[in-house]
Amino acid sequence: MKKRKVLILSNYCGAYTGNGRNVKAFLNCAYRKYSDKYEFILAAGGMQYQNPDYNRWPWIVHGVLPNDQRELGDWINDPNKMRNAAYGDFAIEKIVNKFKPDIIIGAEDEWGEYFMKNKEFFKYIPVIFWITIDSRPILKEAIDTATKSKYYWTWSRFAEKTFHEEHKLTHIKTQYPCIETSKFYRLSDEKRLELREKQKISQNAFIIGFVFRNQLRKLVNKLIEGYALFKKQNPEIKNTYLYTHTSYSEGWNIPDLCKQYGVNQEEILCTYICRATKQYFVIPFKGQDIDNPIANYPKSMITIDVANGVTEEKLNEIYNLFDLYMHPATSGSCEMPVVEAALTELIIATSPYSFGEDVIELNKGSIPIDFDYYTEIGTQFLKSNQKSESIAKIIKDVYYMDKNEKQKMEKLSRQWAYENYNAEINTDKIITELDKIPQHNWDFVPKLEDFKKPDALVQQIEDVTTWIKNLYKNILNMDLDEKDEGFRSWIHRIQQGQPREEVEKFFRSVAYNKNQELEQKAKNIQNPTDFGDLLNKEDKKRILLIIPESVGDVFMVTSLFQSIRNRYPKPEWSFYVATKKEYFDILQGNEYIDRILEYIPQMDNLIWLEGQASHKGYFDIVYPIYYGTQ
Repeated sequence: MKKRKVLILSNYCGAYTGNGRNVKAFLNCAYRKYSDKYEFILAAGGMQYQNPDYNRWPWIVHGVLPNDQRELGDWINDPNKMRNAAYGDFAIEKIVNKFKPDIIIGAEDEWGEYFMKNKEFFKYIPVIFWITIDSRPILKEAIDTATKSKYYWTWSRFAEKTFHEEHKLTHIKTQYPCIETSKFYRLSDEKRLELREKQKISQNAFIIGFVFRNQLRKLVNKLIEGYALFKKQNPEIKNTYLYTHTSYSEGWNIPDLCKQYGVNQEEILCTYICRATKQYFVIPFKGQDIDNPIANYPKSMITIDVANGVTEEKLNEIYNLFDLYMHPATSGSCEMPVVEAALTELIIATSPYSFGEDVIELNKGSIPIDFDYYTEIGTQFLKSNQKSESIAKIIKDVYYMDKNEKQKMEKLSRQWAYENYNAEINTDKIITELDKIPQHNWDFVPKLEDFKKPDALVQQIEDVTTWIKNLYKNILNMDLDEKDEGFRSWIHRIQQGQPREEVEKFFRSVAYNKNQELEQKAKNIQNPTDFGDLLNKEDKKRILLIIPESVGDVFMVTSLFQSIRNRYPKPEWSFYVATKKEYFDILQGNEYIDRILEYIPQMDNLIWLEGQASHKGYFDIVYPIYYGTQ
C-alpha cells in the first residue's frame, strides 16, 4: 500500500521550545511505530530551507526561509511579513507543491498558522490546525479559521470548552501535546541527595522551582513577592530557596525584583550552562559570561536560554532538586514544564485559569493559587494575576505537609501527567484520527498555473493588439500567437466598434468560470460526501472487493467471485466490487456480484471503508486484494 504523506508545519524539532519538543516527541514515536504507512515531513518554522543539522533526524526536515535572503524580495523590508515568513507564510505553498502531502498539520501558536486557510491548497488538502489558545475572548481570526476548518484541535480543554460554549463550534476537540514521559521521572532518594551534594545544596533545603521562558506573562514577580511574604511570615524557616530555571538576559529583571521585595539574592538559584563543556551549574545569579568554576574556560557560562539549554536528561535532574513546583502565569495554552514537573512526582501549584483549569480540575496532586482577573491592554484578553498571599500560604502548607499525604499527592500528580501527555498514547490517538481522513488524490489538485486571474490589473494601452495580448496573458494565463483565430476575432470585433469594457468583462467572466470549474472538479473528487448514496440502503451486510486495474488482474479475480458468494450468501450479504471505470465491461452481468463501484483513492483507507469509533463506515468486510501487487 502506498504510504500517505503528512506534512507538519511547526517549530524545528531541534529547538528548545514547547512546539519544538512536542513535534520531536510526536515524530520520534510516529516514525518508529507508523513509518510503514506514513511518511513524515517537517516544515521547520524559523529555519532555512537547508541546514546540515537536519541530517540527524530520520524524517525529512525542510525549513521555511530561503538560504538566499534575496529570494524574499519585498518581504524583507516588511517586519510583519517577515514575522509571518518565519512561521511559513512565504514558502508553505512551494513546500506543499514539492512534497505533495496527503495531510497537513499546523502545530503552532494561534497567530502562526492562520495564513494557511487563505492558501489555494486549503481547498483540496485536509489541513489540521493544532493550535495553542490561552485566553478569552478567543481572537476573531481563530474563530474564523475554526469555522472554516473541518479539523481543528486545541492544546487544552479550556480552549475547547470556550469554542463549544461561547461560539457553538462543537467540532473543535482537545488533543494534548506529546511529551516523552520516559525522560521525566522521580529519581531515587539516594540519587536526589547526590545531585544536591554535587551542586553544593544542603540536603535538608526546601526548594520551590519554576521552569519558564522569561516572558512577561510568566509572573516571576508574583512568585518572588509571595516568597518574600512567606519568609517574613515564617522567620523560623531558614533553609529555603527559590529556583528560577530561565534566562536572565530577557524579560523580567530578577535581581531587581529581589531588591524590590527584600529577598536575599543568595536564596534565588538559577541554571548556568557552559557553552564549552555543556555542563550545568546551580548557583545564585552572578552575571553573564562568567568563568567555569571547575574547568579552564573563562567567560564561558551564561544562564540557559532557547539556544543554550540543557538536555532532557539534565532537565529531569533539575526537577528532582525541587520540593514543590509553582507556575504563576497570566495564561498558557499548555505549560509543558508543569507536565514535566508532575512526571517527576512534584505537587503543582498554579491558578485555575486557561491551561491551569485543566491542571486544577484533573490533577489531584495540584493546589490552586488564588488570583484576580484583569483585562490586558491592547488585546482585551482576560488574564490572571496571582495573589502573593496565596503563594506564601501554599509554600508554608507544603513545607509542613504530612509526609504520607505529600507522597500521595505527588503520585497522583505523575498519574495525571502520564495519562494525558504520554507521547506513545497521544501519537496513537493522532494516527487514529489521521486514519479516518479520506485518502487524498494529488492527480485532481489543480496546479497554480492552471488557475486564471479574473481580478488581474490590465493597463489601458492604446495599441489594440498589445492590449488584447495583455488580456490573454494577465487574465487567462495564456500566451497566444497573433495568428490565433480567437485572437484575430477579438481584434476584428474591436475594430467593428465593440467597447473595450465589454471585451474585458467577458475575459474576466471566462477566467472566473474556469476557476470555478477547476475547484468544483477537485472538490467532487476529494470530498466524496455522497459515497453512501452509491450503496443500496436496503443491504443488511456488505462485502467489498477492490481491484483497481488492470485488464488481466480484473479478469483473473472474477474466478474468486463464486467462492466469496458461497461464503457470504444472499440475502444476508451484498457483494460489491470496485475497479476503475474502464474495466466495468469485464464485470457487467456477473451473476455473483450485486453492484460495481468506481475505484477512488479513498478506498485505500480501510478505516474509512470499515469504520472506527464514531465513523460507522460503509462495509462490514473489505478485501483490498491489490495491496502489494498494484
